[in-house]
Amino acid sequence: MILMCYSKKDFSRILYATKVISMHQNAKPPKVDRRAELLKVSREIMAEKGYEATTVSEIVAKAGVAQGTFYWYFPSKASIVKTLSIEMQNEVTCPGTPRRDSFRE
Repeated sequence: MILMCYSKKDFSRILYATKVISMHQNAKPPKVDRRAELLKVSREIMAEKGYEATTVSEIVAKAGVAQGTFYWYFPSKASIVKTLSIEMQNEVTCPGTPRRDSFRE
């Protein structure tokens, strides 16, 4: 075993570096764009099953979010369809331009 003697100043630097490394290891993962994920999942499910057969419960289950999260971004299932249609229209009429993602009823 090797014993090393550190000055108080050196020890505080080592302690600080250890805290910084620890903070980075415990950092939260980057925030997911929940609204975009809900739109993506909704589009997939509705393409497969149709509008009438799709439920909000299915959308949130596949997206891995709570039902309240859906209603935070969209007041109803109809509003998500309206948002999807606006986004698709923007893709067709303005290809290559950034999508308008601030739409809210």
